[in-house]
Amino acid sequence: LLLLLCVRTSAEKKEEEIFIPRYDWIVIGAGNAGATIARKLLDYFPTQTVLLLEKGLDNLDPVFVSNTCTPEPHFINTTFATSCTWPAIVSPRRFIITPALAFYSSTPQPQLPNSRTVTFLAGNVVGGGTSTNGLIAFRPLREEFEKFTSVSGLEEYGYHSMLPYYKKIEKNQDSIPAVFWDRRGNKGVVPVTDDKVGTIYNEEKLLQSVISNNISPTDINSLQLGGFSKAQHTITTDGRRASSAVNYLDANTRKNPRFKLITQAVVQRILFYKIGTIVTAIG
Repeated sequence: LLLLLCVRTSAEKKEEEIFIPRYDWIVIGAGNAGATIARKLLDYFPTQTVLLLEKGLDNLDPVFVSNTCTPEPHFINTTFATSCTWPAIVSPRRFIITPALAFYSSTPQPQLPNSRTVTFLAGNVVGGGTSTNGLIAFRPLREEFEKFTSVSGLEEYGYHSMLPYYKKIEKNQDSIPAVFWDRRGNKGVVPVTDDKVGTIYNEEKLLQSVISNNISPTDINSLQLGGFSKAQHTITTDGRRASSAVNYLDANTRKNPRFKLITQAVVQRILFYKIGTIVTAIG
């Protein structure tokens, strides 16, 4: 049983403690993982309550649908900081901020020219990065899974171990060639669709071009490495951004009396209780 004693909201001008009821589960952060976990806890424990805390805005907040934080799928917020991306409150070693930009920076990448770093923004909103990124649906390659397992020794995170989970969450909205049926899913909650940009004429001309150059059409999320494939995106059937907030925190979830979402809330500390060698978070 988790009990959150207090949270502080940025909406409050005075730093006052806000006491809230008891909850069976408290999830800190409503990003990609947090939104998913909160929904799964509701599904798996039908009598228990879940509190979901998010430092940023709600993706339904009017600010989020402004010009800088739009849920439209064509908008990719990767070039400038907004109220929907994280401010500079983390370690300066991994964070860069200028008057126009605020973004995370990776460690030097030896495979890139001059071992340069890679910078990217992190979503400060319900749904996290899935509410601000480019909506590209691209699984890691099988070779990348194999490299990870060979280095870590964690066979349970290998390609064939993880594939059932990728299939389980995916709701493919396009016709899947029979050769790829064993690798794709269409009964999950995350909609995946082919890139619809361009006319049919242009697509046919492009396909003819790659085939004439002995490049095989393939599926970007299949086992095959190399070839030609359309980009695939997480977009709803009505053409909206399919973030984790949309997919897992839908209207029915938000209306669930066992669920509570609090935004603009920062967790100051986590309380633990120790009995012998067993340590449990209690609030």
